[in-house]
Amino acid sequence: MTKAVDLLEANGLVANGSHQGITTEFPYGTSGGPAIAGGTSNLLTVTTEEPHPSFGSGLLMRLMLQEDPTGPAGPLGAMELNELEIQTGCNAHFIGSWCSNPSGGPPVFVSFLPSILSAPNLLFNLVISMRVRSRWVETLFS
Repeated sequence: MTKAVDLLEANGLVANGSHQGITTEFPYGTSGGPAIAGGTSNLLTVTTEEPHPSFGSGLLMRLMLQEDPTGPAGPLGAMELNELEIQTGCNAHFIGSWCSNPSGGPPVFVSFLPSILSAPNLLFNLVISMRVRSRWVETLFS
């Protein structure tokens, strides 16, 4: 986890973490930047502390959007985002799914990777793929 944080920071992202997880922000929009500096960003959290009921330990990743994504017809829900990813070629991994936010906010992309699939630099690649997804969502606003 700490190696991934170092790589993210080396690539200009704000990130922090420990052996149990990481958090990073993906800037978007004209005022994109870290929230602590007053910017707008989507938040990615990665944790190893929540095991999957069937697969056991692994990485639980959540990409939380700051705003509801919109398309030509208005706000997009989780099912529409899943469909658009497939139709438009988001170019991010599709290990997971857009889900409704239990708090009632924008949809959240949730992904789980079992520990058995662990490989060198896989976490960094998955996080960068989530950055691609965050940028793709931003294109839906334009």
